[in-house]
Amino acid sequence: MKAPILNGPYNNFASLDIKLERAEVWQVIKDFDNIYSWCPIYQKIEDNHALTDQESSRHYSIDGFNPMKDKITDLHPGYGYVYKIENVSVIEHVQASWWLTSLNHKLTRLNLVLSYQIKPGVLNKLKHNLFLKNKLESLLPNTLEALSDQLTKQSQAHEFELIHYANN
Repeated sequence: MKAPILNGPYNNFASLDIKLERAEVWQVIKDFDNIYSWCPIYQKIEDNHALTDQESSRHYSIDGFNPMKDKITDLHPGYGYVYKIENVSVIEHVQASWWLTSLNHKLTRLNLVLSYQIKPGVLNKLKHNLFLKNKLESLLPNTLEALSDQLTKQSQAHEFELIHYANN
C-alpha cells in the first residue's frame, strides 16, 4: 500500500528506519489519542477519541503554538493515517501523514509529512518566515526522536536510524 500524497505548497518530511516489523510499530503509532504518553512536546488539553474510525481526534498544545485539534481524515489500519490540523495561527490547510512501509521482514520505515500553506497577507508570510518555519521543521524530527525512545523502552534496545528532510 502506498502512502498518501499531501500537496500543500510547504512540506516538511522526516523519516525513521526501525528494526521492527511494521505491525510492532503500528501498535505504538495507532495510539493516536495518547501521543502525550510518549512524546513530551505534546500537552493534552482535553479528552480525545480513540483511533477506531475516521472520527478519531485529539486536542493538544505545543509550546509556542496556539491550542490545536487533529482529526483523522484517512485511516489505513496497520499502515498509517492522514489527519488535518486546525488552529495553527498563520498557516492553513494543514495536513499531516504518518505512514509505515516494510523495507524487509524486520525493518520498517516511518515517514512523517506535514503539509500546509501560509494564510494570505504579508504579515502572515513574515511571521511564518521569522517564527513558525523553524518550529515546524523541528517538530517532526523531535516527534520521531520521542518515538524512538518509546520503542527502545518497549523493545529492549533495538537500533534506529533517524533521517530528516525539510523541504519548502
